[in-house]
Amino acid sequence: MALDTVKDSSGTGQWMRRFFSHPLVIGLYYLGVLLLAQILNWVKEQHFDPNTMVLAALGSFALVFIVIFISALFFRVGKQAEIDSKIKDLKDFINAQQLGWVVNDHYLRTMEFGSRNTWVFTKTLENDVKVENVNGERRYGELYKAVEHNLAQGNHYVYFLPDTKESRGHIKTYIDEHGFHSGQVRFFLVPDDLFLFYTEVVIYNVSNVSERIAVEWLPRNNLDYYIAMDSDHTQTVVSIGEMYMSGRAREYDVSR
Repeated sequence: MALDTVKDSSGTGQWMRRFFSHPLVIGLYYLGVLLLAQILNWVKEQHFDPNTMVLAALGSFALVFIVIFISALFFRVGKQAEIDSKIKDLKDFINAQQLGWVVNDHYLRTMEFGSRNTWVFTKTLENDVKVENVNGERRYGELYKAVEHNLAQGNHYVYFLPDTKESRGHIKTYIDEHGFHSGQVRFFLVPDDLFLFYTEVVIYNVSNVSERIAVEWLPRNNLDYYIAMDSDHTQTVVSIGEMYMSGRAREYDVSR
């Protein structure tokens, strides 16, 4: 999974960059600054009536504003070019190291928002029910909010968990946290010796063969990694889920 080279999505931004980087424009800018300095020096040496002085002051103010405005545009164009260059260097490094398959929770949230059918293989349901209490205020994680949004949109989830007492407790927590319609969310309890996952694996867009992708969560202290699988490994995980649903696992009755 390679990252695309950086592109400026704004046609206006590209036009501005070319325009303000043109040598003729840069020359006119410096010529304007010198002209403004000469005008201000000339005005200072003249003796005008009050009305003329007011007009001269307003004109000088307008010229100063134009110079400041153009200077700000030069700064913006230069900064944007610097940022784009650094982003391109970073993406080139990621692609060169074959790290394009490492994604973050923001990427997953985007994937989840567009997924009509999502399968989750998990031991704890942690990402989908995790709520932090900070100074008496409930704070929800990126994936929790994505699940909440997806359920509200009528999208479907299937969860596979080991058949343990702890799993049933996690399912009850999920039901308490999220509202959903009958048949929208299904839970399958897999015999412990058949549950093949030591961490969480999610498949997005299961029903769409061309778009579905499996992602594995690799947690570390204070940092989460997510590994996007290729199509062959994604199909392998789909087959495991189909095996569970064919009778190897029993479905949890969410109406209880």
